[in-house]
Amino acid sequence: AVHNANFHGQYIANAMDQLAIALVNMCNLSDRRNDRLLDPDHNGDLPPFLCRENPGMRQGLMGGQFMATSLTAEIRQMCTPMSIQTLPSTGDFQDHVSFGLVAARRTRDILRNCYYILAFELICACQAADIRGIETLSTATRLMHGMVRQIVPYLDRDEPLTDYIEAVAALFESGQLLKALPKDGGAYDW
Repeated sequence: AVHNANFHGQYIANAMDQLAIALVNMCNLSDRRNDRLLDPDHNGDLPPFLCRENPGMRQGLMGGQFMATSLTAEIRQMCTPMSIQTLPSTGDFQDHVSFGLVAARRTRDILRNCYYILAFELICACQAADIRGIETLSTATRLMHGMVRQIVPYLDRDEPLTDYIEAVAALFESGQLLKALPKDGGAYDW
């Protein structure tokens, strides 16, 4: 039998594996930035867990960090390449299965978790900006800050973060956040 390679999805599996790895690396960086923002030993005189009011008596954004770090750990273990997991199937009719669809579904799951991780980082960044003052924020950063503050207030007391994280994650998933940013590169103040 000669393999004709019709409908072989190896290129899809390879691309999805690379995308999954890139997403996980992005979330690893987000997790580190979250830690830098929340840890008073590394955050440039911001209060612990971005809790200015009654520090030590409140948790601040600590609970959200548990979520973001846990999701980061979860997606890291999901990142084993599917493109190398080939197994023969259907009586050796498919002697080299790419698992392209499995890789795509797995990458979709990683992306969904990324929205939550990045949403928490954006909430932390807005909280830190409010503590420091938003006067020096760039145009694009002010726009993002304003969008977040329409749905997440400045957090001056402990309260559940789940609904806020879900709402900001929806801004990422829907593309609203990106669409709201200026199209002119000069508006980013870079």
